[in-house]
Amino acid sequence: MKKWHVILASLASLALVGTLAGCGNSKASSSKSNSTYKYGSITIPAKNGTICGAPNYIAYEKGFFKKNGLKAKLVAKPTDISDLEAGFASGKYDALNGDFQYLPAIQNGAQIQAAGGIHQGCISVLVPKNSKIKSVKDLKGKTIATPGQGSTAQYVASIALQHAGINRKLV
Repeated sequence: MKKWHVILASLASLALVGTLAGCGNSKASSSKSNSTYKYGSITIPAKNGTICGAPNYIAYEKGFFKKNGLKAKLVAKPTDISDLEAGFASGKYDALNGDFQYLPAIQNGAQIQAAGGIHQGCISVLVPKNSKIKSVKDLKGKTIATPGQGSTAQYVASIALQHAGINRKLV
């Protein structure tokens, strides 16, 4: 992946985090407010070590939240989507940059509000340097790994395989 793709993806994710920060649970946000921060405090479940969480760390470390009037607290991100949903419903979490993995939860009635945009460049297919695989069509009959059931990578892989005429269930 080119360096500018990583930078662009990070900036898009930061924009999404900033947008979502305004969508936090007002009761939870006001109870955590701090007079030195114009917009109070937010809690972001971002600590999980994935590249998708990097924009949160960058924004935190570079002072972007503080500069924009937010006292941000980064906490461990649950691995189970239902725990994440419960955290938002209870006011434990205020904002999170996310993607496809939350669509089924929203469709099933989860009280998660989506705001922001979309970018490209986060998801890549990686193959060995001298691989004969040069396109998605070359994946036919191959074993494909994704980080998890319901992950963005699984959705993107399913769509890409379908567009290439490869119909197979990813597990």
